[in-house]
Amino acid sequence: MPDMLTAAQVAAWLETHPDFFETREALLDQLDLPHPVHGHAVPIREYQLARLQQREQQSSAGLSSLCVGTRQDQGRQQRLRMLVLALLEAESPDALGQQLAMHLAELFNSEATALWRPHCSSAPCYPPSHAANLVISQRFRSLLTDGPVQRLTLTTQQARLLLPGAPEGPARVLLMSLPLGAEDGWLLCLDTDRLDRSGFGFIGDITARLLTRMLS
Repeated sequence: MPDMLTAAQVAAWLETHPDFFETREALLDQLDLPHPVHGHAVPIREYQLARLQQREQQSSAGLSSLCVGTRQDQGRQQRLRMLVLALLEAESPDALGQQLAMHLAELFNSEATALWRPHCSSAPCYPPSHAANLVISQRFRSLLTDGPVQRLTLTTQQARLLLPGAPEGPARVLLMSLPLGAEDGWLLCLDTDRLDRSGFGFIGDITARLLTRMLS
């Protein structure tokens, strides 16, 4: 009894004879395949049409998702540029904190911001800027256990102390340490889906550089 052809052998033969079905249209009409969406058996021509439509829909959905992501990224970058330009106009540490709070609220929907910095007698602190003593600094260091920029949840007591003006209760926040020479500062704001960790880290870097220059 002759050996049976395997599916792989049949497929390989058809690949080398692409004209096989050109003169055998009746054979094509007899072949039924499961519909790629509904599952029931359909003629091969209908199967091919359904596959093409399915692939077109998948490509359209992927392109639409890519366009949405691109628009969101462009919008985020534009908001970051606007915030940085506002920070560059600040003429004092206090004005810097005010610009941060105002633009984080307007551009990123963050309802509360706090900028903690070392005490400086020549530059008094006014909310949202606050003077960080050793106790406050130690509390911040104990929170940042996974790098200089983190997204975390403060207890109600922690939020009252570290983020004045935040709604009562536990607070989901973005927190970053600011290197200011011999001492550190701290920037935190209420978490918002319009600002990711990298964007907040960028804002913190600009803030640290400006604040270092103002306090020197």
